[in-house]
Amino acid sequence: MSSIQEVDEDSELVQENNGNDDDNESEESDEESDNDSDFSQRTQEYIIPTFISNKLTEGSYQRIKNNVPTQTCLEIEFGDIRDREDLPELGRLIGENTNLTELHLLSDCNMDGVSWGDDAIQPSENYDDLCRGISNNRSITTLSLGPCFDDSNAVEILTPLFVNNRLSVLNIGLCSNKRARQLSSALSRCGNPSLTSVFINGSTDDALTDDVGRDLINALNDHPLHTLTLKWTMINRLGTAALYIMLSGSSCKLKKLTLESTEINGYALALNLARCVNESRLEELNLKELSEHILDEGIGWQYFFELLKPGNLTLKKLDLSNNNIGLGGMIGLATAFTDTQNTVEKLFLNHNDIGDEGCSELSHAFGNSSVLEDLSMIGNNSITTIGWQALSRIVRGPHSALRRINLDSNDSFDDEATIAWVNALQRSRNTKLRILWLGDHENVTSRGWRSIADLVCNRRSIDTVYDSNHTFLSRISTQMDEPEQMMTYVTEDVDHILKRCMYLYKSKYRSGYTMKQIAIQKIIELYFMEGKANMKDLLDLDLNVLPHVIASIGKSLSNYKHRLMYQLFRAWPLLCDVKSNSKVAGGKRKKSSE
Repeated sequence: MSSIQEVDEDSELVQENNGNDDDNESEESDEESDNDSDFSQRTQEYIIPTFISNKLTEGSYQRIKNNVPTQTCLEIEFGDIRDREDLPELGRLIGENTNLTELHLLSDCNMDGVSWGDDAIQPSENYDDLCRGISNNRSITTLSLGPCFDDSNAVEILTPLFVNNRLSVLNIGLCSNKRARQLSSALSRCGNPSLTSVFINGSTDDALTDDVGRDLINALNDHPLHTLTLKWTMINRLGTAALYIMLSGSSCKLKKLTLESTEINGYALALNLARCVNESRLEELNLKELSEHILDEGIGWQYFFELLKPGNLTLKKLDLSNNNIGLGGMIGLATAFTDTQNTVEKLFLNHNDIGDEGCSELSHAFGNSSVLEDLSMIGNNSITTIGWQALSRIVRGPHSALRRINLDSNDSFDDEATIAWVNALQRSRNTKLRILWLGDHENVTSRGWRSIADLVCNRRSIDTVYDSNHTFLSRISTQMDEPEQMMTYVTEDVDHILKRCMYLYKSKYRSGYTMKQIAIQKIIELYFMEGKANMKDLLDLDLNVLPHVIASIGKSLSNYKHRLMYQLFRAWPLLCDVKSNSKVAGGKRKKSSE
């Protein structure tokens, strides 16, 4: 198959090895790194997955042709295929293959429509020919369909896959009304419904209408769905009513629902979606960037929350980003999720017009929550210093379980707000919080960063270093991702403390070090090694304590321990003098008169 982009075996092997290396790195990444991605919203399930080592190359083509058991996934980007005559043959080989379980048909399209190169495939009939061959396959369980020609009947042609295969994951990009109707027809013919995850990314030019969305949801009603994502649609009363029917069914297994960039109004939100949440077992609800019409008819976010029945809720994640829910919405949210009724572990309120009073409501509702672990408040510029100070009370509760807070891209966050959060952590002696993401707030000067440095390593004395917060500071600023780059608005010593504490947290604490061991590391690296003057504090320790301190230094994995031992013996050579007449009496140093 000469027209398929050829890659020699060595090159392909490098690609596969690179893919494996990425897998290894991802396995080694910890929970906090995963949630950083959650905070930055980089990963969204409706995006079609890519599998670099499974791209259509000469090697993978031959493995598909020979039905090699190890070739279970294939990604086809049509911009890489120049000869339209290749498509029917490729479709036939895929249709005959019995080991392929994942197939991703992608294209080099943009959001405005199909954008093919001059030499790329033009007629949609060749794409349809490919799909005719694929429709004979009986092993594929995961199918991704990227954008295709408007006059293509790809979904209808692939109906045998939905009827005969046990498809579990379906991902359709730029789904027009035509494709949605074909999909509803195909799904209604499934003799053995098996879809568990469905991602529909609508088209901005031909967004799914309310009635088409309703028919599609009804067609999915018999499938054992766990995840449903609908983006860029015009679903409103009809579509949300169909969702209510689905979620209220006794056999419904849906755990994760995402509605993003839809035309839902206040009536559909309050009367239909509220009922959906009340009568389902949803664990994750993402209502992001919904229509501005939510406030129509005098019904909005506050009414939606007032209709919720907290005693029935099973929500663990709630994402309401980009909705401008305002103070009324925050009052409703605080009412629905009180301390005793709260089940939410992750709450995302990015880019909402919350304001200072909204912060007070949020702090009141979740201030003593023992379940909330993640809170994201990106881009809420209507909040002033007063609001940030009020929100800082959320970490003071004795039962606070917060581990990650994202306050990035808030222009009003300044030194006073930073100090308020630091004081809240110090007074409550909070040891749960791992990440306070502040981003690169220009209004936070060296004064604010100094307060953070004192929180994680107060170098006034050995005791203050030991009593510092040793679980905090996984990530403070995006600039700190570059160890060699110092933040321009902090002093050099503060920058050094923050980076060393971040290093200790990542390399030591996450490797199993206890808080006591982390404290000793900080004492060694950031107290004693900062100057000879501090060595006097070590020499003045009680002799009943000093041996334990020296033993701790010896057991330390710090790169500085040998330098510290050298300085110690140099400052007190009698420690190494076995012939010395020095004696110890009553735990105090006593030198003989001889």
